[in-house]
Amino acid sequence: MKSCPKKNERGKWSGIVGKSRFWLLCVILAGLIGSPACSEINEHNTLYPEKNRGELLLLETCPRNGASDAALTTVVRMLFNKDLDPKTVNGGTLLLGTGRWHVKGDIFYDDRVVTYVPTVPLDPKFQYNMFITAGLLDEDGLAATDDLIVFTFTTGDPGLLTCRW
Repeated sequence: MKSCPKKNERGKWSGIVGKSRFWLLCVILAGLIGSPACSEINEHNTLYPEKNRGELLLLETCPRNGASDAALTTVVRMLFNKDLDPKTVNGGTLLLGTGRWHVKGDIFYDDRVVTYVPTVPLDPKFQYNMFITAGLLDEDGLAATDDLIVFTFTTGDPGLLTCRW
């Protein structure tokens, strides 16, 4: 890896190999945006190293967290802020039910949206938890910072429509 340009004891820039445009751009960007420092450029010559990438977050759910009128035939959808590693989107990382038992379902993933389709109708007036474990990884292999993400909804009366988004 090339060294970043630095000022020497006389205040002159050194370490610019062959007056590379990349290093000049690095100095300009580091001065304009203040962060990241040039020393944080990784081996792929990207300005933001892995530690500065955004964490995996659950942005939106359907039904919404705390909903009290979900349909018995509801399809659970989860929108994440980043693309996921499709190999980790499975029944071991996404569980619908309670802490003691889980509802079997089919899981689909497309464009940051995970869809959990229960294979049986849900019980009326019952509280369900959607558990998302730390085994669910983003495309870079990073997990959410929480060990377990849980959102809760309660089913309503038969005949309610499922939410859409």
